[in-house]
Amino acid sequence: MLLGMGLYKSGVLSGGMDRRWNGGFALIGLTLGLAITGWGFQYSQAHDWSMEVFFIGGFFRRLGMVFLVLGYVGSILWLCEGPVKSWLERWLAPLGRMALTNYLAQTVICTTLMYGHGFGLFSSLGRAQLWLVVVPIWVVQILASKWWMDRCAFGPIEWGWRSLTYWRIQPWSP
Repeated sequence: MLLGMGLYKSGVLSGGMDRRWNGGFALIGLTLGLAITGWGFQYSQAHDWSMEVFFIGGFFRRLGMVFLVLGYVGSILWLCEGPVKSWLERWLAPLGRMALTNYLAQTVICTTLMYGHGFGLFSSLGRAQLWLVVVPIWVVQILASKWWMDRCAFGPIEWGWRSLTYWRIQPWSP
């Protein structure tokens, strides 16, 4: 959170940097993140994920994740300044406007898939196989959010929350 606040205050998140700067930010963040995370993963893997070295490898994997996040931020900002800007806004803005609905939907979907009250897939899928779960959920949520927000002013949970906040039923239509 502090990192995000610092990026916002410095003008990075508010569009204060040009496309070239954002691209460099992405490249540096992704390069350092992949290198550090990769080293932590390799270290843990070389020691068969033993508890003696688990925290050392884990430290570097988590440190690398910070740089990866910075790289992702730079990548998104770089894309948002380019020719795909309107396409990204059209398809991703509805996700942001329905963030709570999508978060709760992901929680219900994933706990149903992974835990015993559902399909019990927890620890039976490898990391690569998890992408076969994650990507379809993302695609469905992107499509569903776009469809919903084209017809309604708020996501369903956001509508309920807003209605409770203002103590009156909010309009559905935009």
